[in-house]
Amino acid sequence: MDSRREPLQALAGVVAGPYGPGMDQARKLGLSEVEELYAYDGGQDSGVVDKVLALLDRHAPRADRRQLGIFLELLRWRLGTLLLCGRDCMHGWLGAPQAFVALSPAQREAAVLAWVRAGSLSQIKAWTGVKKLVALCLMSKLEADGSSRAMRALGFPIRDPRSDPARTERAGRAEAGLEAAICDVASFSAASATDVTALAARLRSLGLQPVDPARCAPPGTPAALLAGAPHLVLSADVVVVGSGAGGGVAAAQLATAGLRVLVVEKGAWVPVDAMTQQEDEGYSALYEAGGFMQDSRGLMGVLAGATLGGGTRVNWCASFRTPEHVRREWAAAHGLLCFTGATYESAMDAVCERLGVRTGYRHSAMCRSLAQGCRELGEPVSEVKRNCQVDDCSSYCTLGCKLGGKQDSVRAWLTEAVDAGARILTGAWAERIVTETRGSAGRPARVVGVSLRGGSPGTKGHGLRIAVAARLVVAAGGSLHTPALLLRSGIQGRGNVGRHLHLHPVCMTLGFLRSPPRLDAAVGLAGAATPPLPDLEDRGGRPASDHGSVQLWDGTGMSTFSAARGDWEGSGYGSLLYTPQVLPGSVLSSMPWLGQADFKKYMARLPDASLFLTIVRDRGEGSITLDGDGQPVVNYSLSAEDEGAMASGSAFAARVAAAAGADTVMTLDADPRCRFLFVDEGAGSGVSVMNGEVVAGAGGTPSLPAQLAPEGPASLLTPADEAALALGNAAPASGSGAAQARHPAFRRWLAEREAGGIATRRTPLFSAHQMGSARMGTDPAASVVDAEGQSWDVAGLYVMDASTFPTATGVNPMVTVESIAYMLSSFLARKEAHQTRTDE
Repeated sequence: MDSRREPLQALAGVVAGPYGPGMDQARKLGLSEVEELYAYDGGQDSGVVDKVLALLDRHAPRADRRQLGIFLELLRWRLGTLLLCGRDCMHGWLGAPQAFVALSPAQREAAVLAWVRAGSLSQIKAWTGVKKLVALCLMSKLEADGSSRAMRALGFPIRDPRSDPARTERAGRAEAGLEAAICDVASFSAASATDVTALAARLRSLGLQPVDPARCAPPGTPAALLAGAPHLVLSADVVVVGSGAGGGVAAAQLATAGLRVLVVEKGAWVPVDAMTQQEDEGYSALYEAGGFMQDSRGLMGVLAGATLGGGTRVNWCASFRTPEHVRREWAAAHGLLCFTGATYESAMDAVCERLGVRTGYRHSAMCRSLAQGCRELGEPVSEVKRNCQVDDCSSYCTLGCKLGGKQDSVRAWLTEAVDAGARILTGAWAERIVTETRGSAGRPARVVGVSLRGGSPGTKGHGLRIAVAARLVVAAGGSLHTPALLLRSGIQGRGNVGRHLHLHPVCMTLGFLRSPPRLDAAVGLAGAATPPLPDLEDRGGRPASDHGSVQLWDGTGMSTFSAARGDWEGSGYGSLLYTPQVLPGSVLSSMPWLGQADFKKYMARLPDASLFLTIVRDRGEGSITLDGDGQPVVNYSLSAEDEGAMASGSAFAARVAAAAGADTVMTLDADPRCRFLFVDEGAGSGVSVMNGEVVAGAGGTPSLPAQLAPEGPASLLTPADEAALALGNAAPASGSGAAQARHPAFRRWLAEREAGGIATRRTPLFSAHQMGSARMGTDPAASVVDAEGQSWDVAGLYVMDASTFPTATGVNPMVTVESIAYMLSSFLARKEAHQTRTDE
């Protein structure tokens, strides 16, 4: 048996153990599904641990697996547990230490609470990783009959009810043309001569001409290209490495211009009919490292697409043109005058038209809670333009769109590229760009092709090897993989490759609402008239009263935002406030764990939760380096200035949540000090109100969601709630959200949170936007590529993705990436056409 299983099972029981008082209350109210949720014991659910182990083995980097393996092994033994848990593992005051797996549930919980409060970085990292995996897998695990007790209790449909078979079939037909142009290299084995022959046959069926160099090397093939002993050699005019926002546009533009284009994608092609809409499976199939990629310290999650279509396949559809203040900065500070000219403006116009960028969506309850809170405070709020053709989608969009509405790279660009003759290799990662020293145009080297390997990136001695001879290479692997590819290829860019990384760091705030947000007035974008925000019941889903006031997974997400803390009229650096498209497992995996009672209470209240994202336009920079397998490592820490912007933005998010009518507001720090309660005085609530202040009483039991227990108090108390009350982090609930946000106790709490900064060891941070790391400029000493996207050092090597950004944009970068790729690939197509005419 896997030695990790027993300690993982014990930790799963700590994450989500049974809670008796909640079960008793649910039973009295006749809420059998909620009672079942409170009774659930992760320590007895081997299916969840099976999923956790599978995700670890498939996606965790080797070093992280080793560190977690040591941590889990220590928990199997007395001395190891003594080292990690101290006195909490003792049997009696003077007794012998016990192994963690042999401790009582109460002792295990006490030990983990000690890690949360004052553990070492390694303890916090290990526990947080396990908690995230268990929470995600708990919400993804289905019973034999296809049901889920957790999802049933939360009123969460296992699959999007909008994605009926007819709509999925229509969406699939729109992408069907790609199938005939794709070869999945990962499905062939280098160990089998039969597979090599079969791969060659498949490539020939695509119109490619593979050659076995062991039999007959193609005439004129550079020796450097054959140095890796490839199994097959191909040729193309252009190899585009990456198929996301930059690669898709470049492939379409260059193929349409008549060039022979080969697109290389390390991820798999996941058609709409293969999207299961289960969180663990979706993240595993569509995201980098299964959605669990982190920075080198393990303190920031890094979300990036890793499938055909890249991040555009899974993003939340926000489609911002490059802000004017960013374009001016790039022109003035970096000499890139193209960004303030008509050419780039035309590129943005073309991209937005192709993507169908628009407003006028039906806003989810979560988006409307942001709008309502801002309105109550008199703060600006606007609509987010999106590239979706469906008026009322849902958070399942983050696992790929089965409705056919999202205009991702596959639909908008790659289908056009294929129609123009481009071909696509999936399951093939670019090991290195092959160059020779016979340079041109003042550059010391020139491209001769790309060396590819089939299978998982980083595998050594495995995977089928393919060499592609090409005179042009477009690196479009994004800000994580483009610098990694350049570094593996020995291209340093005078030390600039991998530097100047920006992540748009994000922190989160939760507000638990008693009642649905309701707005009648329009939310205007830049003064434009827009449709009114409809009532929650008008969204086409079930009435809100059935399962929660918000249902954060339901309805069009990320359709409203506030730039109140963005400083767009000043420095252009600050933060924006959004609500995301998100599913329950993702929220649960990020929620603070402050004991089993607290975790179960707020898990049961997820239907009432509105999640607010504070996204910082970071001045600070990180870097990309390589690990021992040649794969990218993200090195990043918040600068003091960016931490201040995040703290200010997080305080604003909390104000908006309170003004929207939240009864509980919390940041996601695992600390009771980061929680504020707006409470009603009521029998059994354990609190009273005297002279407008909250006074703690005898305590209480964990609450059920208010809408599930209409005759009970809206919020009873867990130990963490009681700790917040003892700190004075409470105020009387008010029918006016603005009054709640103005209460002196709440304002004091906000000031303390803002002054205290961001406790990064306890606060879940993440990045969904990676930029920089191979930036564009006019000075070879300070940039990697010139204003046309060509490497300063290697002729024929171009970069067309977010890594070219000189600085962060502060908004979703998709339209900016596609516009840059459109502009640069247009330059390149014209240059090639001119060269062809000259040669003739």
